[in-house]
Amino acid sequence: VKTIVELFSEKLIAEMSAYDHTDLMFEPPSGPDSKTFTALGMIAFICPCLVDRHEVDIWNFIDEKKQSFGATLFFDENVQGGSFPRDLITEFKEWGRKGYMHSRWFLKGIPFDFVNFHLFHDESNTTAMGAAENSTSIYALARKKAFEYVIKSTTWCDSNNIIIFGDFNFRLHLKAVIDWINQEAQKEQDQNGKLENHNNNTKNDNNNEKAGNVKSEHHHGEVESSKIETPVTVGKKTFKLKPEFFKFFTRQQKNLHKHDIEKYTVIREDDSLGLNFFELPISFPPTYPYTESQPNQPKLYPFGDTRC
Repeated sequence: VKTIVELFSEKLIAEMSAYDHTDLMFEPPSGPDSKTFTALGMIAFICPCLVDRHEVDIWNFIDEKKQSFGATLFFDENVQGGSFPRDLITEFKEWGRKGYMHSRWFLKGIPFDFVNFHLFHDESNTTAMGAAENSTSIYALARKKAFEYVIKSTTWCDSNNIIIFGDFNFRLHLKAVIDWINQEAQKEQDQNGKLENHNNNTKNDNNNEKAGNVKSEHHHGEVESSKIETPVTVGKKTFKLKPEFFKFFTRQQKNLHKHDIEKYTVIREDDSLGLNFFELPISFPPTYPYTESQPNQPKLYPFGDTRC
């Protein structure tokens, strides 16, 4: 009986008929209670328009030499990595499937290192929102620590051709985004003549302290705007943006990129790492707010109401 991984791989490869050859690398299945299983994998497709399959080799980390590559399916001597050391991050009790995998390829003799990351996610929006503007949350600091662990503990190829990818779990700076949304919503209300006296419309439940345009409702674990029209409500696992304000994430997406500061604190050009990484240009809106709903479950708008 074939596994789900095998069935998925076969179907994907069949759809990629334009590519000359493939190599599959997946972590071997572990028990459901395993604390080291990362569920990471990588499928490499070789395009004949760029390089002949016979001009591609893969590094054997055990024998420390190049070898011709072929379908492997599960991690073997061609892959390094796994889950992060348990003593690396002590702030979280549960990690989920977090880790990395590293492989080295040779294209016409030139080495390239590929690293697939799965970094820590934000467990709570309200906790992440506690980070001051231009500072990092505890989750971002954990991602930074895990990233630097891999960079510093890995022996890289001589060419320093390193390609990093995967699920970094990078988020926009939540407090800065909420402040920006509130400001834009307020401008729109002012322009439409809908603004009313602030003091008359500010809620004050259980003597909660107000900061700027947000209010904390501790009995619901949520934070919402204090204006007459609440643009966004944030809770531990919620980020609810009213439909009339979706345009802030679509038409004004360029304004959101200035709040994408985590990449500069985690993947930064810094002599302490000895490597200079750069990100390719981004021309699309932030993806985390969007839902992963199936085609047979259409939504009015593809926002998931859980994260930013």
